[in-house]
Amino acid sequence: MEQQPTNISPLIAAEALLPTNEERLPLGEYSRFVRNELAEKVAEMDASNQYEQNEMLKALQVYTESLLQNISEDEIRQLLAKENIRNRRIALLDLYLLQQVIDRYEYHQSKVNDEKPASNLEKILKRLANREGFDPQKMPWSLTGKDYPIEDPRFMFIDESVRQSEWVLLVMQYLLENRFSSAANDLVVIAGDIRRGVSQDMVTQQLQKVLETLAPIQDLMKLYQLIPVPNFDKFLTRYYPSGAFAVDIYVVEALTGNAQTAKSARVKMIKLLQDLRGEIDPDMIRNMEYALAIGMPIASMEEANRYPGSIDLLAACAKRVNLFLASHLAAAKHHTHGGDEELKTRPSFDPNNNAWNSMRPL
Repeated sequence: MEQQPTNISPLIAAEALLPTNEERLPLGEYSRFVRNELAEKVAEMDASNQYEQNEMLKALQVYTESLLQNISEDEIRQLLAKENIRNRRIALLDLYLLQQVIDRYEYHQSKVNDEKPASNLEKILKRLANREGFDPQKMPWSLTGKDYPIEDPRFMFIDESVRQSEWVLLVMQYLLENRFSSAANDLVVIAGDIRRGVSQDMVTQQLQKVLETLAPIQDLMKLYQLIPVPNFDKFLTRYYPSGAFAVDIYVVEALTGNAQTAKSARVKMIKLLQDLRGEIDPDMIRNMEYALAIGMPIASMEEANRYPGSIDLLAACAKRVNLFLASHLAAAKHHTHGGDEELKTRPSFDPNNNAWNSMRPL
C-alpha cells in the first residue's frame, strides 16, 4: 500500500502561495458574492429537492442580476482596456463560475422561452470573453490555472477537507501552468534569437534559464498525493473548464524534443487549435502558431554545430517534460480511473499532515 507523504520539498513549500488578503474584486459586490457566498448557495441547492432547487436558482439569478446591473458602462470599459488583462480575467472567472452553476441546475429544466432577452450575466460575460477571444459558453482552463487569483481565491466547496484539497489542486495548477508558460515564452524567444545568429553564450544562458524553470515540475506533481480520490471526484461536479490543460507544454515539447517528440507535439497543437481555439489563452495560441511555423532551428545539424552544448541543454529540458508527463499520467489514472475496490486501499487524507499545514488557506 502506498504511503501518505509526510513532507514536500522545500521548493514546493516555498512556492505554495498562501492567500495574501489582497482583495481582487473586479466586479465589485458581485465578485465579493462569488468569492464569499456562491459555494454556500451551491451546497444548499445540492442538499435540496428539485422544486426547492428551482426556487433557489430563481432567487440566485434575481440577486446576482441586481448586483451586475449596478456595474456601470465605464467600469466595463475599464475592464476591457488592454492594460487591465489581470482584472479582466478574474472578472471572467467570477462570471463563468456563476454561469456554470446556472447551466448545471437548468440542465433538466424545460426552456419555456428560448427567445428571452440576454441577462446581465450573459451580456457582460460575452463582452469580456470576446475581448480575450474566449468562447462565452466554455470556461478556459487558464482561468483555473495560470490566471487564477491565488492571492484572493474563489472556492466552490464549503466542506473543510474538500476545500483543502481544492486549494492544493488550484495551487498546483497555478504553479505548473505559469512555469510552462514562462518556459514556452523563453523558448520562442530563443528560437528567434538563433535564427538571428546571436552568440553561443547567450543561447546557453537562455536555455539554462529554461532548464531551471522546468526543474521543479515533476516535484510539483507530488501535490496530487495530498488530494484523496473522493475529493478529486467532487471537483468534477463544480469545475467545467476545457481539457486544454497546460497547452504551453506542447510548445515546450515541440521546441525541446527530438524529431519524433516534436512531431507528436505538433499534431496535438494542430488538433487543439482546430477543436478548442475559443477556450485557449491567446498568448498560448501565438506560441503554438510560432512553434508550428518555425520550430527550434537548433534542432538542425547545421545550427547545432554553431551552438555546441545547446543540444544537451535541450535534451535535459525535454527529459524534465517527459518525467512530468509520466507523473501526470500516473496521477490522472490514480485519481480518475480506479474502481471501488481500489478506492478502499488508498490512504485516507490527513488534514494534520505537515505538508498540508504549510499551505492551508483557512
